[in-house]
Amino acid sequence: MNTLKRRANRRGIRQWPGGVLAEGAREALVAWSEHHDVQASGSKHPCLHWLAGHRCPEAIRSHYLGGIVVACPTLGMFDHRLAWIRNGRPLVITAANYSPAVELYDRIGPHADGLGLRVDCEQPGWYGHGTTHIEVWAPSHQLGA
Repeated sequence: MNTLKRRANRRGIRQWPGGVLAEGAREALVAWSEHHDVQASGSKHPCLHWLAGHRCPEAIRSHYLGGIVVACPTLGMFDHRLAWIRNGRPLVITAANYSPAVELYDRIGPHADGLGLRVDCEQPGWYGHGTTHIEVWAPSHQLGA
């Protein structure tokens, strides 16, 4: 196993997210997770409510093909979403959206603000392909941490 894959495994990244194909993008993803000391989350429902530590009141649960399908309006706000935890607790959702930063904030900001979350559309991301990197941080995250 190569060094990058070992580092990714230590961060809970078992498979490369779709679209993160280039070695440079993968390195940037792992470096970001190391810098923020986070692990990839295995959550099946990483919406804004999950991040804020709440149950998702909008979730519609139904049985479909033997599993549970969950639909939350905040899940559809993100392209190429990844959820991250620290010490077993939700900390940040990252995404690479195809919309400009201002449009992203206008769409996500009101929902995030209402849950006490902080939205950052200014940081460089790893996905590329003309996307805007977005980070939505849990209330427990302190700036600069």
